[in-house]
Amino acid sequence: DTMLCGVSALDNKPELVRFKESPHVLIAGMTNAGKSVLLQMMLLSLVANNKPDDLGLVLIDLKNEDLAPFKNLPHVISYSYEYESAVDAIQFLLDEKKRRVEDNKGRRIVLVIDELAQLAIDRRLANKIGDLTSIGRSKRLNLISATQSVTKDGGIGSMMKANFSCRLIGKVAPGLSSVATGMAKMQAHLLPG
Repeated sequence: DTMLCGVSALDNKPELVRFKESPHVLIAGMTNAGKSVLLQMMLLSLVANNKPDDLGLVLIDLKNEDLAPFKNLPHVISYSYEYESAVDAIQFLLDEKKRRVEDNKGRRIVLVIDELAQLAIDRRLANKIGDLTSIGRSKRLNLISATQSVTKDGGIGSMMKANFSCRLIGKVAPGLSSVATGMAKMQAHLLPG
């Protein structure tokens, strides 16, 4: 239940994300900010250290690009690259959440969405994802999501405020860094270079 997300610039120690401490992870940044590389590294470390009996993955990649190399792993429950199958995948997880409310047994299932904003345009779907994240944490249902679009209004704004305690933020559009991080001051001046 632990993922590698890099090496600390301060002390060269591995930076880890643990689902027990951070049940849902948001990776945000503009094109070429490194979102896909980070997402792939986190997934590789997760599947390398978990058996398929202990971890299931539901992958949504509407570009059919960055998560495609993972689609044939034994951990993968479903891989969606079309909107309709993505909706079905999210409904599968909502059904699983309902089942686990009655009987909280089952392996950890991680929903991985590349480009969350593409799905969050549909308010009903955004609400379903929000519902999943609000209750899923205690049911071993987690979300890792990447997006280029971080906005104050609509889309993933309300989900970000409520559910993403771990945010890994690269370069974002001017004026949106405090929205993406949820912090008034980011301390970016402390980064080397």
